[in-house]
Amino acid sequence: MKSANQGFSIDEHIRTRDDFKKVFDRGKSSGNPYVVMYARQGDEKMPRIGWVLSRKVGKANVRNRIKRLIREVFRLNKGRLKAGTDIVLIPRSKMAELKKYRDAEAFLLKLWEKAGILKGQK
Repeated sequence: MKSANQGFSIDEHIRTRDDFKKVFDRGKSSGNPYVVMYARQGDEKMPRIGWVLSRKVGKANVRNRIKRLIREVFRLNKGRLKAGTDIVLIPRSKMAELKKYRDAEAFLLKLWEKAGILKGQK
């Protein structure tokens, strides 16, 4: 049975065009060979995530798999993120090469640490 914090509610999604625009305009960007990330401290009480995938990344099944990986990493690690953090990820085509959840989790956590959005960081 899941605890209440392990779900992925609709309030944890960045959904509106304005919210995406705020993150792109006011957020700090960082990246690695797999993904470009924009992050900013928002007004919300909980961390939120959104993603933008183009067809350059791969066919629909590849893009859906990438979205599932991102969603799962966020869902299991959102308690480690600072409250109110808005994150937008833009996966690159190299992310399609990742075969395991642990690989995706490792590089995303390293990216979040580098950006300073994990709890306990300044």
